[in-house]
Amino acid sequence: MSAPDGSPQPGSDTWVAAIHVSEGDRRPVGSGFLIDGRQVLTCAHVVFDGERRPMPDLWVAFPKAHGLGYQRVRVQEVHAPQAGRRDVEDVAVLVLAEPLAEGYAARLRQPEIGSLVQRRWWAFGFPDGMLGNSSHGVIGEELGYGWIRLDTDSRHGVKAGYSSAALWSADYRAVVAMVGQAQGSSDDARAISVRAIAHCLPGQKLHLLADWSPETAGQSALAAWGWSLEADPEAGRHWRPRARGVHTDSERGLRFRGRTAALTEIRDWLTDTPSGTGVLVVTGSPGVG
Repeated sequence: MSAPDGSPQPGSDTWVAAIHVSEGDRRPVGSGFLIDGRQVLTCAHVVFDGERRPMPDLWVAFPKAHGLGYQRVRVQEVHAPQAGRRDVEDVAVLVLAEPLAEGYAARLRQPEIGSLVQRRWWAFGFPDGMLGNSSHGVIGEELGYGWIRLDTDSRHGVKAGYSSAALWSADYRAVVAMVGQAQGSSDDARAISVRAIAHCLPGQKLHLLADWSPETAGQSALAAWGWSLEADPEAGRHWRPRARGVHTDSERGLRFRGRTAALTEIRDWLTDTPSGTGVLVVTGSPGVG
């Protein structure tokens, strides 16, 4: 979806996490996002101290998950790449001491990195304390080692405090990267792709949470990815008349009745996160179409 200002923000972002260094501190040290009921993805530089050790008392809050209120969850374990690689592999997984509902977690996708260029992005971070703010723009360039350049065109740029913010893509309807480095006064930033993050942390098997992409579905799926009704030669011969329950496009009338409630429920299921993480069964008696 898009907001009134044109930003490609998600319909729900309950997965947004704020990382704290105590149970009661007032200012997050960075952001993060929930990827399943027990794990939060963040940047290593957010949760490691100057001695390259995990901070001893880490807590995570979920300020966009209204069902959790002000609850903070203690971090039980921290997993990260070897210290010598954290300049490029600046990622870490926080394992929570208490499980949360899976429905709060982000939907992850790992498309080919080059396919992300020129697609719009949206992120929510904590540059000014507990309340946070969002920014958006266009992915401007594929960089090295799975990183991408974020060009900002929103009123509020990417500042310190956005580190580890989930990068949402409206085109993929999923989180496809994580903000890693703000660019100072330019308001632009860099992000590491979900594909690269999974490579950095093979032991966490993150690919199992993001194992779908049009590329892995084969050439026929790639061809269908750009499908539109207007460009399909079968639109007048098949799709439009069948959608009205008639045999030819020239035949007038709308033969289907009573579909409004069903179509509304299907639409709501497709557009409301996190309900789309389950399965919706559409069925009926023989011949109902």
